Amino acid sequence: MFFGESLCPASTKLLSKGMSSDVRRKDVGKDVRGVETEPIRNGGLRYHHVKMKTSFLPVFSGEWLAGQSRIALLAVPQKLRRSAALLMKRKNKSSSPKTKIVKAAAEEVKLSGMAAFKVHAWEYGKAIILALVLALMIRSFVVQAFHIPSSSMVPTFLEGDRVLVTKFSYGVRNPFTNSVWFGQGKPQRGDVVIFKYPEEPGTDFVKRVVGLPGETLEVIEGRIMIDGQGIDDPHGHYDNPYPVGSRNFGPVVVPDNKYFMMGDNRDFSNDSRSWGFVDSSFLRGKAWRLYWSWNSTRGLSFFQRLRLNRLGMKIE
Repeated sequence: MFFGESLCPASTKLLSKGMSSDVRRKDVGKDVRGVETEPIRNGGLRYHHVKMKTSFLPVFSGEWLAGQSRIALLAVPQKLRRSAALLMKRKNKSSSPKTKIVKAAAEEVKLSGMAAFKVHAWEYGKAIILALVLALMIRSFVVQAFHIPSSSMVPTFLEGDRVLVTKFSYGVRNPFTNSVWFGQGKPQRGDVVIFKYPEEPGTDFVKRVVGLPGETLEVIEGRIMIDGQGIDDPHGHYDNPYPVGSRNFGPVVVPDNKYFMMGDNRDFSNDSRSWGFVDSSFLRGKAWRLYWSWNSTRGLSFFQRLRLNRLGMKIE
């Protein structure tokens, strides 16, 4: 077994490379690492041994050893032999097929780390994009949430209510222009409708449909008259002794494709009595159910603010 590479690498390299004795003679008294050496005679051959703390390691010199492929170490201590054997064992173990496979796999994982990151990033990105697209489609064509900020629809809606609105009740509409793509649903009297405020189309209003296209509508002392006949109005409330507007209105004829809207809290509602009719192209959807109701009055506890009895209530 060749131990020179592990135990005395510098001296062994001089011998293994086949350097001439003239070169080595220049290093007599010191080896290539600057370690002091002493000449020893043995049977006519001259060699050196390096002074070491554990023992000595003979280092041969001369042309006789220049072409040798293996070096016999003389008087190597048992401790050094064990160390050399352990090093060789570790070296052989590290070069086993199993270790090579593990190292190759580790290198492959390391090299493909960025590619794996890109793959995972793309997968997560697709999931996020798909979720956003589905949310947008649901919001545009199925159901949308709205917040009630005023008291014009009391007692149907209270301030702080949040309502879900079905978007397909009056036809599936273009989410950008609000024009009807398909569907023939028409608002009926008594429907609670979300629509664009005619004077500010960027603002959404919620009111109840009272007058339909082609009808003649009149309000006399709070009573609604359609084509000269009084109708039942169970949702209208006139509770304020000092109303904001008059309780008399009309008569007016509702034009085609337009609707007359009124708030349930008739004395405190800014509705068609003030700004006119609502075109069918301004309709956003029909109120369906309350999903949240919160009283913002200060000084109340959490359970006093949360109106549990209203959660899930169907809008009629």
